[in-house]
Amino acid sequence: MQEPQPDTRQETDTRQETTGAYSAVGCLARRMSLARYEGQNLTLGAAHQMNTNASLLTLAFVFDLASWGVLFNLVLTKGFEVRPVSGVALLAGMVLASAVLLVEREIVTFDSDGSRPWFAFIMMLRMSLIAFFAYLTSMSLDGAVLSVVVGDQVSVESKQAEIARRNQELRNRYVGQRRDEQLLTDLRDNAGQDLAASRTANAAVKGKLPRAQLEHDDAKQRLAATNNQLEDATLSQTKAEETYRRAKARLSHATTENRAERERAARKARFQLSESRAELALAETAQSQAQNHAREAELALDLISGELALHESTESSSEARQSRFEMEALTDARAEQNVADAYAARLESWSNIVAASVPGERVVEVLTPELQKLGEEPWVYSDSTPNIVEFYRLLDDLATAEPPTCRGDAAGCAFAESRFTDQSVKTREKTAAITRKFIWGLFALACVLPFLVALSKLTASNELKAYYSSSFQGRDNPLIKNINEHFASRRDPQAAARAKIIDFMKMKSSSDTAANR
Repeated sequence: MQEPQPDTRQETDTRQETTGAYSAVGCLARRMSLARYEGQNLTLGAAHQMNTNASLLTLAFVFDLASWGVLFNLVLTKGFEVRPVSGVALLAGMVLASAVLLVEREIVTFDSDGSRPWFAFIMMLRMSLIAFFAYLTSMSLDGAVLSVVVGDQVSVESKQAEIARRNQELRNRYVGQRRDEQLLTDLRDNAGQDLAASRTANAAVKGKLPRAQLEHDDAKQRLAATNNQLEDATLSQTKAEETYRRAKARLSHATTENRAERERAARKARFQLSESRAELALAETAQSQAQNHAREAELALDLISGELALHESTESSSEARQSRFEMEALTDARAEQNVADAYAARLESWSNIVAASVPGERVVEVLTPELQKLGEEPWVYSDSTPNIVEFYRLLDDLATAEPPTCRGDAAGCAFAESRFTDQSVKTREKTAAITRKFIWGLFALACVLPFLVALSKLTASNELKAYYSSSFQGRDNPLIKNINEHFASRRDPQAAARAKIIDFMKMKSSSDTAANR
């Protein structure tokens, strides 16, 4: 009589294979030993919770690796640069992150049936580990990094930006000086051209002056000749009037027989009088013309004299303007030269301070084949690391555009050094406080992930809790199951054979059900 086979349909419907067992998250859960018993089935909700725990543990590992790697790199390199020693920092961060991952995996997989104190102990151990390493890291950074290197790096970057800005201002000033020099050259050229034109016009006016003088003398001579003619005409008129009076006297005393002769004499006298009057009118006209010519000559002479005075004043003003431009250009050039000399002297002083602050500098001479062919001197430079205090003083002077602080035992030097040291300490303390806050914030975020892992453990389903329980491990552990079957087969071989047949039928039924689906 055959034994009834167990009905596995209900068990197959209610208990599915682990969802995503062969997906990326399922493989990740198996790699982390969360899925301890691959042959054991879980429901869909329990499988999702297991995959969620695997994702949280992976996120915690990546975050711990990044944070610890960055912090160890900051401690070893004393900065944020990537160097060969950064590989050691990454390896140390990986070791620490792996240790933390093991602790958190144990938090997820330990038996929580009546083991709340053990769970609280593991959580407190995790929090204590984070707080302890955060305290050690922040202290080491404060003592070895933040007080010197981080503050130095921030200050050096700001000073380098200030140096670049001042170099840009110097270049702009140099370009402005070149532009002013070009403008001054153009003004000089224009003033020289105006002066040459005024001199040419003055020479032309001076060339016209003798001709105008000759015309004026000629007009004076014509006026004198006209005056002589007028005097001659006046004498002729006087003579004619005298002749007329004599003729009239003779006419009054003449007899009637001589009336015709007297009339002829009178007509002749009248004719002579009219001629003398015409000559007198002509002489007056010539005199007026001569006076007009003399007046025009005087006006031309006055005009030429005015033009000559104007050109002389223009020439003097051009010379004065040119001399003023030259004086202004010379003054500006001297001022710019003084500023450039002062800036060069300040830079030379700063370079001397840097050279003096180098302890045990090593002078290196470089002579390339090209320089040797040209017969040049070797290039000499110092290969050393400057003193950080002197370097701070140099950058502080450059930022404030003040002369370099003196070095020595004087009271002023001591005050300047103390002022500079106080400012540097304040800057470093401020930077250290900001970085310390960043570090504690980083570790505060690191504390959130264990709480999420603990929350996932507390909110796990009963099936997942039973999956990790000790009773489940004792009942369904394959090793224990094989041992029990071995001893049972030795006691009852037929019962063992029946059990194997039953297991085979269960497996076949499960495979048929999966194929039908």
